[in-house]
Amino acid sequence: MEKEDEKGRGGGDYHVQVDTGSDLLWVNCAGCANCPRNSDLGISLMLYNPKSSSSSKMITCDQDFCTSTLDSSNNECIVGMRCSYLVKYGDGSSTTGSTQQALDGILGLGQANSSIISQLAMAKKVKKTFSHCLSGSTGGGIFAIGEVVEPKVNTTPIIPKETHFNIELKAIEVGDEFLRLPRDIYDGRTRRGAIIDSGTTLAYFPNEIYNQLMRSIMVAQPNMKPHIVDHQFKCYKYLGDVDDGFPVVTFHFTNTLPMKVYPHQYLFQVQDGKDVILLGDLVLTDKLVTYNMEDQTVGWTEYNCSSSIKVKDEETGMVYERLDKFLTESEISFAASVVENRRRDAQKYA
Repeated sequence: MEKEDEKGRGGGDYHVQVDTGSDLLWVNCAGCANCPRNSDLGISLMLYNPKSSSSSKMITCDQDFCTSTLDSSNNECIVGMRCSYLVKYGDGSSTTGSTQQALDGILGLGQANSSIISQLAMAKKVKKTFSHCLSGSTGGGIFAIGEVVEPKVNTTPIIPKETHFNIELKAIEVGDEFLRLPRDIYDGRTRRGAIIDSGTTLAYFPNEIYNQLMRSIMVAQPNMKPHIVDHQFKCYKYLGDVDDGFPVVTFHFTNTLPMKVYPHQYLFQVQDGKDVILLGDLVLTDKLVTYNMEDQTVGWTEYNCSSSIKVKDEETGMVYERLDKFLTESEISFAASVVENRRRDAQKYA
């Protein structure tokens, strides 16, 4: 692992995927044989070359940064050896060593000490609070570090002692009917609740929830027959406006916080079911979602992500307007892509 001390030295602009389901900020490095050179987003990809940087430093396993900030997977450290790491994603998959993914890399914004939001907070630069708003119609959206003061957002508690942003799901409503499921399937203490993961495109459910959810949804179209696409996705041919032909699904969380999912944001099933409830970015589109690790809450409100939000600067108390652009106070930019996310999902859930 290598560390870059200052932004701008030996580098340029990198396009990374914002991922609340992991922690590390990383980019593909020079010498990578299988890393992507082109993007479906129409952006230029770049490999980071540590040798061209005046500030890049090798992190060894005996350094404080490795032992206190990273979840090192090396239990037999010898002075001078490289710092190894272990990253666990929201769906249960993991990576070790150096990773090779789509785009230039990943901006992990999880709760661990290794995430950039945690490191900035430990350096007293910011509080551990950030928000995103992903536009489902035009693409792009808003990303900001700091407290959102407008619009107002209702919140639900993060389940304690969990690695990811796990929140307690209380009920699922399809149209005006609630699913009748055993209470323990929602129980956050035994099922770990639902994971909010912006780095995953789709949403995933245990089979018991998924099967009843699909039966309730398809009551609106009883004569439609499914077909399988790409050997894994259950799809239906429908020529009309799906928002007119299918019901709204509402997830109800602690603090009576609902999340409405409209038919155009519907979910896909992968052949191998997961014993986890995971809500990806299709579900999160057209909502301002806030993550407050200071108060241990997650919240959201339906919002036009092509507009703007107002964010408070903790040091000055000033309120700034963030427009339809992915920016933070540290001028970290990123690009998010459903196409690229789906490639990652295929690898994660294969």
